[in-house]
Amino acid sequence: MTAACYAKLRSLLRQLPGAGQEDGQALGELSMVLALVALVAVMAVTALGASISGWYQDFADLFP
Repeated sequence: MTAACYAKLRSLLRQLPGAGQEDGQALGELSMVLALVALVAVMAVTALGASISGWYQDFADLFP
């Protein structure tokens, strides 16, 4: 494509509804935060799962 075609394409894209807004950037940032929260939640459940499992086993061992 030539430079004139790129210029025409850019001008057409600017005319689209919502062009120039930063909603896409906010969505990207929100998805990164959500992924971090999910990672922390998985790590917490994994760490607590082992200790809770041990506690239940100790409790079950009290009964013959």
